Amino acid sequence: MGSIGSRGQRVEMTRGPFDPGGQPRVESQNPLLLGLFAWNLTGGCTISRAVLADPDRYQNFWHWDVARRLVRIADEMGLEFAVPFGRWLGHGGVTRFNEDQLDFVSAAAALSQVTSRIMLFSTAHVTYGFHPIHFAKIGATIDYISGGRWGLNVVTGWIEDEQALFGQSFPDHDRRYQMADEFVTLMKWVWSSDQPITFEGEFYRSYGAYVSPKPARKPRPYLVNAGTSPAGIDFAAKHCDWIFCLGGVQQMRRTADALAEQAAHYGRHVDPMTFAYVVIAETDSAAREIFNSLASQIDEEAADTFIMRGMAGSQSGTPLPGFMLDRSKSIREQVGEQRYLGSALGLGGHHIIGSPQSVAEQIRLLHQEGGQRGVLLSFFDPVAGLEMMRESVLPILRKMGLRK
Repeated sequence: MGSIGSRGQRVEMTRGPFDPGGQPRVESQNPLLLGLFAWNLTGGCTISRAVLADPDRYQNFWHWDVARRLVRIADEMGLEFAVPFGRWLGHGGVTRFNEDQLDFVSAAAALSQVTSRIMLFSTAHVTYGFHPIHFAKIGATIDYISGGRWGLNVVTGWIEDEQALFGQSFPDHDRRYQMADEFVTLMKWVWSSDQPITFEGEFYRSYGAYVSPKPARKPRPYLVNAGTSPAGIDFAAKHCDWIFCLGGVQQMRRTADALAEQAAHYGRHVDPMTFAYVVIAETDSAAREIFNSLASQIDEEAADTFIMRGMAGSQSGTPLPGFMLDRSKSIREQVGEQRYLGSALGLGGHHIIGSPQSVAEQIRLLHQEGGQRGVLLSFFDPVAGLEMMRESVLPILRKMGLRK
């Protein structure tokens, strides 16, 4: 390879599987990994007018003083991950759902200085016009200043309005994953190479590509993907260290098994993880009452926008099975109550509703029956939810042998 200041030697490998130096692993003794999800934007995962009863508590926890507190609580609890929800546009409605968003890159840098153990994630929307070197450099810096605690959620994009925000046309589904393949391969090259390189792929080119300082985590930062289509699972199996598994418990298990087989084909290991929407109270009946109240107050304008945008650019490549838009009926009627509430309360994550004992049992089910290595948690009432997890749920998970 050439010296610093030159364009370096042209590399031949432009797509994966590619892991120079191997894969990073999560440093945790816990059989079950836990994280905090969607702490960074208006309303988090709750599209319900119920948030308007106390906006500071239920809606505006993205404000920096509260967001910082939430992530610090998660850090003190020993949770492994803090994962923001990567959005550029909100979905409106009377709740202004997700209209305010803390940037998921600069926020990770700021949080690295007020936390000590928790891994902090950012999101890269690879189809929005960013270059891999942007994220390679920014990510290496955050990882370096955090002592190896930064990770990246690689997203191929699923909202056409956000794509238009950057003046980009929306590539077809599988082509997005081809772009992501090159995007991540180039990042891995510059994180690992001690000399400049020239990279010439179909979608990305870089001449004299070099990043210093390198990431503190070796051999590189931790990479995540949420694609559940065949192309998405194949991409994760080639490049990532963790994939989100969605749906019911049995569907999660099927995805986890398919992922394990595909990753093994490439000589790799990828952890299956999921996310859940948690409504926790002293008793099962009290938690169910809260959930029913949320469901009775869905902000349908915002929920309809979220659902329709998601179907227009679905990461699975297809709209909801059997769905044909009928303008004589509401979106809620057409998608069905279960799917509608699944999107409006939890953004498609698994619902966990109940007392501390019930919440612990449901988390164990996701881990043992669903095959999930970890669970990210979002809450209607994030501060109270985290505190109740710390005081009442974690002790039960410890007795179960899932947490140390």
